[in-house]
Amino acid sequence: MFWANHEYGLTTKLKRQYQSMILYHDEEQREAAEESYKSMQVRCNGQLRTEIAPAGTFYPAEDYHQKYRLQGHKDLCRSLGLDSSKLQTSHLAARLNGYLVGVGGKTQFEQEVVRLGLSEKQAEYVRRELERNEGGGLAC
Repeated sequence: MFWANHEYGLTTKLKRQYQSMILYHDEEQREAAEESYKSMQVRCNGQLRTEIAPAGTFYPAEDYHQKYRLQGHKDLCRSLGLDSSKLQTSHLAARLNGYLVGVGGKTQFEQEVVRLGLSEKQAEYVRRELERNEGGGLAC
């Protein structure tokens, strides 16, 4: 699932704060991560830069990092009442941010649009964005 939804940084050297990581909680997860990494490393001709490390304590990122893609759609955020504190804690914000980066797709969005509680105007906006973003995919 990680590799199928990986947005960037597969082979590009990035600043530490933007570096891609797979974090594990136990030995089974570590082994699964390393196995998938090796397979992807072959696909990327040895250029993979994703780090594998034990999960530790997590701290919230600064407000300007919260649901970064969704924040770029200020009218949508405003219409949903998603201020900086809600961007960090809202399930709706997490779901919409995912759709806006290309995770899930139109079919999944349509299956859950009613549960998300969007107005028709808000749903149409997200649909248009999904259509604009089609054609992306895993790079390497």
